[in-house]
Amino acid sequence: MIELYLDTADVNETARFNQCFPLKGITTNPTIVAKSGIGLTATLKAMSDVLGKDARFHAQVVSKDVASMVAEAKMLNELPYDMVVKVPATEKGLAAIKLMKKGRYSGSRYRDLHRSTRIYGSAMWR
Repeated sequence: MIELYLDTADVNETARFNQCFPLKGITTNPTIVAKSGIGLTATLKAMSDVLGKDARFHAQVVSKDVASMVAEAKMLNELPYDMVVKVPATEKGLAAIKLMKKGRYSGSRYRDLHRSTRIYGSAMWR
């Protein structure tokens, strides 16, 4: 099965394309969300209103150290949406992914994180 995602945080663009494509959701990155001017939480709420309760959202952590990345991933995972957490494929990002996958943090949501196959490393080329 093919799933279609828009790489955007533009709600109007998503609404327009949702009329002609069977969109599953959106994928974002910190730059795209910053350009939206409304922040991630408001963007996800608006996108959910446009795409419906079954939409899937990809969002990337913006923290710079391992512990903060893990905490932010947990926060993203706890949002009331079908979330895919993206972690930069940097040295610290890969260390954070390793910890999440090992389940080295206590609490059921961390266990959910490490069991999830939806924690992705994303290469950041500069």
